[in-house]
Amino acid sequence: MFLKLVFMLFFLVTLVASEDNSFIYNNRGFQSFHLYLDGIAELTSGGLPRLTNDTKQYKGHALYPKPIVFKNTSSESVSSFSTTFLFAIKSPDPELTLSGHGIVLLFQLSPTKGQPNSLPGQYLGLFNNSNNGNSSNHVFGVHHTYSESQYVTSLYI
Repeated sequence: MFLKLVFMLFFLVTLVASEDNSFIYNNRGFQSFHLYLDGIAELTSGGLPRLTNDTKQYKGHALYPKPIVFKNTSSESVSSFSTTFLFAIKSPDPELTLSGHGIVLLFQLSPTKGQPNSLPGQYLGLFNNSNNGNSSNHVFGVHHTYSESQYVTSLYI
């Protein structure tokens, strides 16, 4: 048994784009947003995303299902966005963490939803050894890693 993660995500997200694309996730749950879930991700009975369980070396993604326009192609104007989120990480046994690996939460913006062949322990859970580093990978991510000894936040573009 690896590490049982329970991500109790409370997102307060406001995205400002060329259209009115504002939305708020809060403690009422995520059911009404019909999140795109892949891997072993699921919604709990309370409506919160659980991205992993105690299965070793697996991953889950919960993604907002609708495209958000950041660039108006007719006017060439680019919109900004802001986001705030709070999450909880729960592990039943910190001793089960793999050496050199922590628990990762990644906030991402990408042109596609889902990464069916991504690896759970490498490449931020977004890529694999055949597509890592491709010039066609247009993503923005804020990567949060937690291990027993440290908490690190990194920005990836």
